[in-house]
Amino acid sequence: MMGVSKAPSRKTSTCLAARRSRGLALGSGSLWFFFGLMTVAMILLYRNYFYGPGQLNQAFGALAIATGAVGAGLFLAALVTRGPLAG
Repeated sequence: MMGVSKAPSRKTSTCLAARRSRGLALGSGSLWFFFGLMTVAMILLYRNYFYGPGQLNQAFGALAIATGAVGAGLFLAALVTRGPLAG
């Protein structure tokens, strides 16, 4: 292929650096979209699959434990990782 450089040019890296905030916003939006899908899936699994129709209180108790574990994991991840805009 003629005229195609294999190494990224300086112009390409400058362009990506200038649009970094757009990429972070897109990544954050997709993260929360899939997090919402997984939350709905978790609710449906605990309500319909893991427990029977007569065990609604046990299902919501187990769902509360799972939700607490997810919340604790998100909190620990926020403490451990650096934010993208941190100096």
